[in-house]
Amino acid sequence: MSLNRKNKSSERFSLIEFAIVSLIMGMLTTVMLANFRTGEKSKRVQLAADALVNTSRLAQSYSLSGKQIPNTAIVQSGTRCANGDTTAAFYRIMFTAPGSNIDIIAEDKCAATFLIERYTLPPFTRVATNGITLVTCNPACPTSSTPGTLRIQFSPPFARMTASSGGAYQTFTYATFRLESNDGARTKTVRIDGVSGRIDY
Repeated sequence: MSLNRKNKSSERFSLIEFAIVSLIMGMLTTVMLANFRTGEKSKRVQLAADALVNTSRLAQSYSLSGKQIPNTAIVQSGTRCANGDTTAAFYRIMFTAPGSNIDIIAEDKCAATFLIERYTLPPFTRVATNGITLVTCNPACPTSSTPGTLRIQFSPPFARMTASSGGAYQTFTYATFRLESNDGARTKTVRIDGVSGRIDY
């Protein structure tokens, strides 16, 4: 009789142990999933920042190398030069906030514009609302704005940078782009220096 009670007691104890272990495993799984999701968001935002930096550098290198406008480029406005000249007068990159596309645009010597390439940021990432900041003048008298659309122009042969948020192109000190996950939980900022031509994080 006492042996029977002892077996029942140890069965109850092992059920309690099982319940505790299950609870701990559930908590660990929840924490691991949360960390995994956070890590995925950070990775996507980093990839978006890499895409913005690499696209900007690509447009800059097109201007430095004097890349010709391909015959397959899509005409956005105007008409190709009648003499067949495919020399680019400018290369530009265009950003929109909020937005997930980055366009490389070329303008020929006859003022026709062409879409050279369009890059899309990784899924669930974007340039944040009010995430573009343009600073003009110099550190002694900075003027800052947060345009919804910004075009940065690279002029051959030295890829001199100017920027426009809708009006005329002008020199600028720097521009920053805040990239984020769609829920805004993870962010990364890219900076384009209009004086030195440096493009980095």
